[in-house]
Amino acid sequence: MKTFLSATALFQQNRKLSFLSFCLFALLTSFSGFSQNNTWTNGGGDGNWHNAANWSLGTTPGAANTVIFDASDNVTITTAITITAISITN
Repeated sequence: MKTFLSATALFQQNRKLSFLSFCLFALLTSFSGFSQNNTWTNGGGDGNWHNAANWSLGTTPGAANTVIFDASDNVTITTAITITAISITN
């Protein structure tokens, strides 16, 4: 025996699914608008931008990062980079 849902039940079920889909979409897209700070530590000791050990987040900065340097830092960049912003402190 098959069970059929009434039009009202189908509408409510679709409405719940739409709301959940919207919430998931909002959650996933909300994080992309925030820049995360990645501070230069030179923990790798080589001054190389591309060495993940030189950054506070343990990864080289990317398009979603604001990089933070001290005014006395020396950094070597050997390829093109894309970041959100640069902040230089003293």
